[in-house]
Amino acid sequence: MWQKLIGRSLTPIQRIGAGHVFNKLGITVSAIVEAKRLKIAHAHMDSSNHENVGLIVPMVVAVPTIEIPSSLNGTATAMAGLTIGIAFYLSAAIVDLVRKVTSWLPNDINYGRLDNVYWLVLVIGVLNFFYFLLCAKLYKYQNFG
Repeated sequence: MWQKLIGRSLTPIQRIGAGHVFNKLGITVSAIVEAKRLKIAHAHMDSSNHENVGLIVPMVVAVPTIEIPSSLNGTATAMAGLTIGIAFYLSAAIVDLVRKVTSWLPNDINYGRLDNVYWLVLVIGVLNFFYFLLCAKLYKYQNFG
């Protein structure tokens, strides 16, 4: 789509940067949706209605689609597994830290502040994006062909 709009395709680093941007947009939407869900939950607290938790599901299940060149299929598959594994351990560490330091994640989600956790993850992600931009600026392409 980008190539049709601009007339040239993105470089691999620009594609990674675009992935970062879309990821941060997704986290922002998740935080906003959770804040609205929490408002609804508090407005209906006396009826013990937990049905609005379903609003979170699309945010958690949504997975970005990426294109991988056939020459990198094996590497990309290995990297995806590695990335998922690292992300699991980092997210578990963040959740443990948030539970120890704040009251944002109680057993009943309607009494918590999951939206604040999303905002925290967004801040960490934005810091990571700035680090990525620094690395991308310093990166020199090498032609192995």
